[in-house]
Amino acid sequence: MKFKLGVIGAGNMANAIINGILSSKFISAENIAVTDIDENKLIAFKEKGLFVKCNSNSEIANNSEYLLFAIKPQIFNSIINEFNNCQAKNLISIMAGITIEKLRTGTGIKSVCRIMPNTPCMKNEGMSALCFENYSKESENFVKNIFEKLGKTLITNENKLDAVTSVSGSGPAYVFEFAKAMIEGGTDGNLSEEESKLLTLQTIKGAVKMLESFQGNIDNLTEAVCSKGGTTIQAINYFREKNLNNIIREGMKLCKKRSEQLSKI
Repeated sequence: MKFKLGVIGAGNMANAIINGILSSKFISAENIAVTDIDENKLIAFKEKGLFVKCNSNSEIANNSEYLLFAIKPQIFNSIINEFNNCQAKNLISIMAGITIEKLRTGTGIKSVCRIMPNTPCMKNEGMSALCFENYSKESENFVKNIFEKLGKTLITNENKLDAVTSVSGSGPAYVFEFAKAMIEGGTDGNLSEEESKLLTLQTIKGAVKMLESFQGNIDNLTEAVCSKGGTTIQAINYFREKNLNNIIREGMKLCKKRSEQLSKI
């Protein structure tokens, strides 16, 4: 094989993965190949010393030991015929909803790894769930090492990936929505947007640190911030009255359901 890793797609997640690999020197630039239908997306990769070729899926697939699909599932369905009996030994996919069975049937590759990463991988603070099928231990470690450069990893089963999507895959958007509401709530109280953003983001960071080291019921942490007749309990009581917990969980169910639907397209 000419390349250790071939990448189909040059979007944001492909950028995050490749940048993590290069910054850690896990794979050298000349051993990575990338293709995309948009030639402009390949310019930055070419400048870093990678082999790039526009709209050349079969060439990349047939000359890479590990083949990474970093495209939208809808695109894969339209180009699947280009990968019949490709020569790559190991397949990696970060496409939501495209099952291991469909990947194996479409490409002829028996060793398949499905991964659900999230966008904080772009800041090396990502969460990636990995599911392996017919991978050797050496190959499992290779893929795991790539995604550990981008944050934390969890080895799981394919039947849990839809739930993973609803938690970590889509979760950053939930946090962004909550942070936006907090920032706007601060400006409603006469803070500047800059002041409110600083207060909000540091508060979220601090709360996450407390959660990471806490072993008990999360309700106990909430109650520790509240005092009877105080300020915090006013907001918490309102959230509970409006059933914020249920709103979030129902939204996550819809997210999971959509992930399940994508696997049937």
